[in-house]
Amino acid sequence: MFGDGAVTIKAAPGHTPGHQVLVVRLPKTGPVMLSGDMVHLVYSWNQRVVPSFNFDVAQSGRTIDAMKEYARLTGTQLRVNHDGEQHASIPKAPAFVE
Repeated sequence: MFGDGAVTIKAAPGHTPGHQVLVVRLPKTGPVMLSGDMVHLVYSWNQRVVPSFNFDVAQSGRTIDAMKEYARLTGTQLRVNHDGEQHASIPKAPAFVE
């Protein structure tokens, strides 16, 4: 996004036609994918669960597969917006993830 690879926007259609995820490369943690609504729970990511209300259920599944492969190849960690358990494990201000 800024030309240095620190922030990348990746197409992640399925939930909506133009859905995207954001990959942020943190200095100590490495790449972190902010999932938006690609998946709603870590369980959904792990088990490839796609909500029936998504715009395109089949595309959502393909997107999860593609993002899992991207994460595997690049060592990217996933942050799921709606997962309360994962959210509780992430430092909150004034703490932060480096």
